[in-house]
Amino acid sequence: MAIALRDSFIDVHLEEAELTQHVLDVIKARPTGPERRAAIAYLRQIVHRDADDIAHFRYINARARQVLEDREKLHTFDIRSAKHTDLFLPAVGVNYTTLLAVANAEVIADGQTLNQNLTVTGDNASFHGLGTGSAVAGTLECGCIVNGRCIIDADGVLIEGVEFRAQVGDLKTVSFAGASQDIVFRNCRFDGSLFTDDDNPPFNGSVFWYGPNFSGSVVLENCEIKGYTSWMLADLTTGSATPTVALSTVVVKDCLFTDCKGSFAARGLIASPTESVTITGNKWVYSATLSATSMHPSFWNCFEANNAKDLIVKHNEAVATRLGGNAVRGFFQTWSKADTNYVLQFEKNTLSGFDYAVQIAANPSFYSPDQLDTRLLIKSEPGKLTDIRFGLSLFYPWATGAWAPIDNSRFPTAPATDFADGLLNQT
Repeated sequence: MAIALRDSFIDVHLEEAELTQHVLDVIKARPTGPERRAAIAYLRQIVHRDADDIAHFRYINARARQVLEDREKLHTFDIRSAKHTDLFLPAVGVNYTTLLAVANAEVIADGQTLNQNLTVTGDNASFHGLGTGSAVAGTLECGCIVNGRCIIDADGVLIEGVEFRAQVGDLKTVSFAGASQDIVFRNCRFDGSLFTDDDNPPFNGSVFWYGPNFSGSVVLENCEIKGYTSWMLADLTTGSATPTVALSTVVVKDCLFTDCKGSFAARGLIASPTESVTITGNKWVYSATLSATSMHPSFWNCFEANNAKDLIVKHNEAVATRLGGNAVRGFFQTWSKADTNYVLQFEKNTLSGFDYAVQIAANPSFYSPDQLDTRLLIKSEPGKLTDIRFGLSLFYPWATGAWAPIDNSRFPTAPATDFADGLLNQT
């Protein structure tokens, strides 16, 4: 398979290990001296060009800082104490619901514990608990605790540094009271372990994200999601149904999923497919010894993302079990019924205990990934996929069957895979 070449290494999404491997892959691709000298010259030219760009960026940044500091010196603000007495009175009895009902509100609540639901109704409002640390490293600290749910009825909301502790009767931790779009959760913790009514249909347990009324973009970054017991961990735009609204972009990055029994779904709209889904750097773990009750019997995938154009699934870790399952458990599932090109990049994931690493539906009602796109990549590295029955399944409902997507005439064979350690695909 040809190596995807780059014009630059200045890329916020490019990690150090990935860069190192790319450089080595380019150099080691060809065996002769002249070929390797050409490869090194090619790489060195990129490095030199990037160095010039970085020097220019540094100059522009320094110049902007100088102009700002010069202008700041010219301003003399009125800091007489008589004009600012209220500023130094500690706020008591703060009504956060009222504050967050105002458009463009910026509310900071570090050190606070709210014994109520957090409700946001102001467009572009933000709520800050000031979180620190890493979720996947187990060092995440949230500066604000909410003993209740998060209820949104607004567009463009940002919430960071908040620990949501759903209470005994709180079935759904995140939900949307009215039409809402575009949300960011950063440095947050969501805990559904207090919910006790696991026999209550249809969800039979606590739900992290209940998506009806939501559309647009989602960012879930450096968060911990723990203790959710339903078969549906999250569905970004529905209650586990065919969507009627579109997702634009989805990012789930550097998050820790602890003791979650269900699946996370990002369902794109056929008429308006999701532009991109990025699932990177996440960790999926269970705190107790794995058993037939660790995961819900109806668990299907850690992540499902369908009807999306660009899917990136890299640097994730997950330890699961087939115990108590129905022989179709996978880490990542994708498919598309939208007549548009879509491409998956799946690599550098460390997984164990699944029936499948990847599932791509290729029945007659689905389209093939774009096999002419050089970004298409489905692979694993040595020792990274263990105790997994198959690398890839192509026939929904995940059984053996013929390759027969709608665009079979364009792509008459299944996409190539490169799974290490002799891991085979289901055929």
